[in-house]
Amino acid sequence: MTQTNNKNRIRYLSFLSLTICGLANAGPIVLDDYDSDPNDDALGHRATFNGSILADPFNQGGNALLDTAFVHGDDTGAVFMNSGVGVQQRLSMRYNLNQGPLDLLSSGNTTLEFDFLEVDQDFTIRIVMIGSFGGKAVTSSLLVEAGSNQTTSVDIVNGFDFFSMDLSSVSSFEVIFNNTHRDDVGDFVNTPSLDFMLTELRAVPTPGVMSILGLGGLAILRRKR
Repeated sequence: MTQTNNKNRIRYLSFLSLTICGLANAGPIVLDDYDSDPNDDALGHRATFNGSILADPFNQGGNALLDTAFVHGDDTGAVFMNSGVGVQQRLSMRYNLNQGPLDLLSSGNTTLEFDFLEVDQDFTIRIVMIGSFGGKAVTSSLLVEAGSNQTTSVDIVNGFDFFSMDLSSVSSFEVIFNNTHRDDVGDFVNTPSLDFMLTELRAVPTPGVMSILGLGGLAILRRKR
């Protein structure tokens, strides 16, 4: 019996080692690179792409558009928001993951990164994910700061409000750019006159998550002993 238990422990250690190594070697997952072929992105086809003007006090107008032919270096495709003076507009993109649920937890890719070429003012992003088995995860206050050639990231394990959300089976994903927020006097507003250029959204490995998974496996092993 002891010999059998030792063999089982060896098998488990081998499995655990391969699992942790696999997580450690996990590469970024492109969620949407905004080019003309959404089939090569983990989120698949966009179910909606909606730009809406919420306030236009000086009749300046504005637009939010997806340019799948835009080229910058090795990147093709980008999302643009251009707002006239005083215009408050918002852009939402929702994905139904037509290729099937997305597993972010097991791969350890639990940090989301947004690559911006240009952002002329600070604004906020709201992200909503719904699980295949119910529940959702939401963040409403991801701050994007003004600047050029920058990446804005959020750890979706520690940075989200969870409602029984299983990140190993994400079935719906929505991003809202220029989300409504409270200003300095407490009024609900969107950043006016906002312009930005976004080239990619991806999920990358989060070291802390990989460590937790590894420690969880070691804890199971100790209990088995």
